[in-house]
Amino acid sequence: MHALAAGRPTATAGVERWPSPDLGTPLGVTRHDARADASAAILMSGRSQGLFAAVDEPRVVVVEHAEALADGGLIAEFPEDASLVMLTAERVAPARRARGRARAEAGPTDLAGAVEAAGGTIERIARLLPPEMPRWIVARAALRGVDLEPAAVAELAAAVGS
Repeated sequence: MHALAAGRPTATAGVERWPSPDLGTPLGVTRHDARADASAAILMSGRSQGLFAAVDEPRVVVVEHAEALADGGLIAEFPEDASLVMLTAERVAPARRARGRARAEAGPTDLAGAVEAAGGTIERIARLLPPEMPRWIVARAALRGVDLEPAAVAELAAAVGS
């Protein structure tokens, strides 16, 4: 578009040189960083439907650096018809059991407690090292009934990283 407006040649060098599109938004996935985004913005992402999304399309909100989340109440308030995925590189301590009052009344202050009180689950997923990536890609492709050429596996592993 800029080349056309500037009167420069518009021929491309090939599709392989085009930047890849960000498919997060069209697929109903919204990403947030808990270090920079307010809890209200994260909650709004869970409550709002995309402009071109189907009415029954599930919303997925991914929150990176969840350990920095200032408001544990966000988890309890998150809409049931949307999925909240929280990622952290830090170890999440097991939820502490509240004595006396119910945990929901006390308002969980720790991440694990907030997730448990909302009926969620915590999964620890070990990061794969670069030499492990090709084997993982081949195994995932096999689950889908797809055979990949070794060169394609190497390219995918290099593009994805660990």
